[in-house]
Parts: sequence; structure tokens; C-alpha cells
Amino acid sequence: MGFNRFSLLLSTRVCCLMISVALAAYFWFTPGYTATFFLTTVIAIALAFETRKFVSKTNAELTRFLESVRHGELTQRFAYPEFGSGFEKLGETFTSILADLQQKRTEQEQTLRHLKALLEQVPVPLLSLYENGDIVLWNHTARKLFGTVLIKNERDLAQHSLHLANTLKNMRPSEKELVEFDADGSNHKLAVSVSHIIVAGKKEKLVSLQDINSELGLAQLQAWQALVRVLTHEIMNSITPVASLADTTSHLVKDIKQNYQHDNAVLAELDDVEQAADTLSRRSNGLMQFVGSYKKLTRLPAPQLKPIKVNELLEQTVAVFAQSWQQKGIAIDMQLIAAPIQIDADRHMIEQIIVNILHNAEHALAHVTHPKVTISVSLTKRSRCVIEIADNGAGVPDDIINKVFVPFFTTKREGTGVGLALTQQIMVAHGGQVRVKNLEHGGACFSLVF
Repeated sequence: MGFNRFSLLLSTRVCCLMISVALAAYFWFTPGYTATFFLTTVIAIALAFETRKFVSKTNAELTRFLESVRHGELTQRFAYPEFGSGFEKLGETFTSILADLQQKRTEQEQTLRHLKALLEQVPVPLLSLYENGDIVLWNHTARKLFGTVLIKNERDLAQHSLHLANTLKNMRPSEKELVEFDADGSNHKLAVSVSHIIVAGKKEKLVSLQDINSELGLAQLQAWQALVRVLTHEIMNSITPVASLADTTSHLVKDIKQNYQHDNAVLAELDDVEQAADTLSRRSNGLMQFVGSYKKLTRLPAPQLKPIKVNELLEQTVAVFAQSWQQKGIAIDMQLIAAPIQIDADRHMIEQIIVNILHNAEHALAHVTHPKVTISVSLTKRSRCVIEIADNGAGVPDDIINKVFVPFFTTKREGTGVGLALTQQIMVAHGGQVRVKNLEHGGACFSLVF
């Protein structure tokens, strides 16, 4: 509507200008109309300036409008009440267009902020890898994965993890890989998937790094529990009647021996039978107790999480061993940090796994000249609490170091293979990890990462 009115006003001015020029030309060639000629000439000149001013003003405002759109200055306003209704309508149209653009931009910015907020909450680390080697970490989970290390390009990633950098570089669209990644003392198993996209003419790899370590730990826990549940059920069903019959046989032999007290030959044979029955009963009951110990692996309750002061927990737990270790000559070196550290955990469960590890350390130090156990607490760069229990024994043989957390596996003659398996399950239930390594100067170190 504003542009139509502007065209009408411009056409009117042009027509008036043409009429005044025609009249001036007519009076120029007609004698006796000199004054009238000068008057029409002045009117024609005035109309020419007016038309030029009218068009120039329109061009200037149109230029200002387009520049506002170009530079995104959508808050500009166009109002010309002093120039007449034509310019007023034109200004209203310009202002309305800019207001619509401003509203759409606001909606787009709100949508973008919403998408960014959603992206930040995605629990899977997301990053983009560009053709020039640049890397962009898109969400908080990705930045948390790399901790304090600044990842901006492939070189930074290669310094952090060469295996991960090479995997991302060589992966093709829709491929998936499983990569082990060590970050800040914690082991991560990453399920890596890649998609190729083109944005603004730039090709990029959109990479997702899903940490499946906890899922694998939970799946392993459930698998072992299912296996142990089946084995204990079948063994108990088989051994219970054997133990019962052996016990019954032993009692029957004792009763029969009362009737043959004067027959030494029969008594000797009955003694052999009684001894065999007692041995069978004792071994059967021992096996039942051994199998019963594995029920702990299948009946692990959900941890009751409460704030626990780590220093206080360690001091109270180690105090149980202090007197007996002093008599055995085992030194205890407590390396606690002054800052009060708290973790959310089940106190009884954590005490149990610390006791298990300390018992293992005592066993490993049985033949060491100057036995020593070092207990330390530290915080990683990601504020994860790490409790380390190390000894100066012979360490764990390399061929079995990956088996120590497997149920039923033990190197002790009287061991059941439950302690470290239960330790791992408790740490998995707490969302943490337990790791073991051999120290360079000798001995083994168990790390509890919360």
C-alpha cells in the first residue's frame, strides 16, 4: 500500500512538472506572455527540485533499509510524518518488514539456544573433525572426557591418545569401532561412530564417543552372577545328599561297632568304613561352605550411598590391622591429603573391599624382609577420588594380573577367589573402578577410583 501511494505521488509530480514545462514553452513562443512565461518557468524549476528531492529521499531511505537488512540492524525505524502520507506508508512498510525479520531472528536464536542446551545435556561426547584437522568439542560431556587438556586439532588429540586420533582419522561413515582410552587415571572403553555431513560447503566428521565401560562392567557383573547362581545351585543340589548320607553312614557304623566290640577283625574294617565316611562328610561339608561363600556374589545388595569422609574411613579401617601388623613387623605409611575429601558410598561395602585388599597385601608380604604397606589418597584433575593401597612384595605375575578379578580364580591354597571379584562388583555398583598394577620398584598397587 505504501509503495502504491509513493508511485502515485511520484507520477503526480512528474505530470505536473511536464505540464509546467509545456506551458513555459508555450508562453515562450507566444508574444505578450512574458510575465506568465517567467511564472511557469519558476513553477517548473520548483517542481523539478521537488521531484528530485522526493526521489533522492526515497533512494536514501531505501538504501538505509537495505543496509539495515544486510548488517542485521533490525531495530531501525522509518517514520516520515513530515513528508506526507506517501512516505509515512513507505516507512511503515519498511518498519514492518524489519520487525518481521527481527521476530524470525529472535525465534531462530531461541531455537538455537534450545538446541545448544539440549546438546550440552547429551550424555554422549560429541565432536567434529574437519578436513584441515581442526576439532570442535560440542558438549560438556566431550570436554569432560578430555579433562583439562585443550583439544583443538588432531595434533592435540594425538598427544592425548594416538590410538584414538588414528582411529578417528581413518574411520569411514557409518563405521563403528571400540577404542580403549585412558584419561586421568581412568580407563574408558569408547564405542566410536562417525557420520559425514556438509555444512556451509565444509565437510566434517561428526563423531560420537560413547563410554560403555560402566555398561560392560554391569553386563560382566550380571553374567558372573548368573553363572555363579547356576553353579552353586547345581553343586548344592548334588553335594547336600552326599553329605547327609556320609553323616548317616558314620553314625550307623558307630552303632554297629557296639555289637562287635570283641571281634577285632570286624572292628578294624568298621574303623576303616567310619574313617572314610567321616572324611567324606567333612569334605562334603567343606565343599558346601566353599560354595556357600559364592552366594555373596549373587546377593550383592544395592549400595546405600551416604557422604563418607575418606581420611576417617581409612584411619578407622587400618586401625584394625595396626596391632597385629606391628607384631609382624609390617610398616604402614598413610599418605593422606589435608583437604577433607568426601565420597558418596556405602561405608560397610567400602570397608569390606579395603579389608580384602589389606589381607591380600599381608599375604604378599609374608616372605619380605622389610614389609611395608602404603595407603594414599589423591584427587584427579576431574575431582575423582582415588585410594591407592600398595605393598613392597613380589607383585602380581604378569600372566595372571588380568585374572585377579575373575570369580573362582585364586593363587592361595586356602583361597576361594571371592574377595577381589566381590571388590570389583562393589566398585561397579558404585559407578567406580578398581585397578591393579605392578610398581617399578617392586610390589603391587590396587587403585579404587570413585
